[in-house]
Amino acid sequence: LPEEYGISGGLFVDHGSVWDVGNTFDADVLYNDYTARTVVGATIFWTTPIGPLRFNFTEALDAQTEDETKSFDVTISTNF
Repeated sequence: LPEEYGISGGLFVDHGSVWDVGNTFDADVLYNDYTARTVVGATIFWTTPIGPLRFNFTEALDAQTEDETKSFDVTISTNF
């Protein structure tokens, strides 16, 4: 796309695990085995007059039954 549109993109892979999350919920049930999760995705960055927007499209490769997955996310940020 032409640069004046302010749109760019990228691909990403997130891989990691969560543990020792405190007493906010029954963490032993969810994270007792330190199982790593992997997500792949594509992102679109768009510079707009209201601020930079980021659109993420993701797919969980190895979600567990107790995981709450998302396939789309929008982020609005600002610079100052």
